[in-house]
Amino acid sequence: MDTSKLKKHRKLKDVMTRDVEMVRPETDLSEAAKIMKSEGTGALPVCDGKKLRGIITERDIILRAIAEGKDLKTLTVSDVMSKRIHFCFDDEGLDVAADLMKSKKILRVVVLNRKKKFVGMVSIGDLAVESELAGDTLRSLYRESILTPRVVAMGLIGVVGWMSAGAFLRREFQHRKGTAKRAA
Repeated sequence: MDTSKLKKHRKLKDVMTRDVEMVRPETDLSEAAKIMKSEGTGALPVCDGKKLRGIITERDIILRAIAEGKDLKTLTVSDVMSKRIHFCFDDEGLDVAADLMKSKKILRVVVLNRKKKFVGMVSIGDLAVESELAGDTLRSLYRESILTPRVVAMGLIGVVGWMSAGAFLRREFQHRKGTAKRAA
């Protein structure tokens, strides 16, 4: 990524979401899903007292519970949460979080202070304050087949406007159309 385009003074603490709803490992999975819906988020940190134990995402619920036919009412957050936590420090630049999102193919990153205390989360939407950075990250995730063209376009609309999002979709459609012809 060309980091020369970034505002070097922008840190994660400047754009992260601070007041994040958390759940405990023993929380019912259905309750966690209701909290996600009411908070309008796709991920919740899982804390046991002051200790961060993991993160529960929409994807965790879908792949580890629903797709396996498990009963959401009998499962707890700890049954399906991701225990491996990808994080950045709040005094790091936005490019660090964007690079982590690209390399790990994730849409959200936990933010810790230097004492390793949970202080917030940063999402691809939070990175939208730096339009080129968010656009680059969305394009990368799309090319890695993490996101669909429609999701990328919706993200780009908020970041760079309708015209650029439309241009991106046209280029990608033409690229995929050309690739399909060559493969045939």
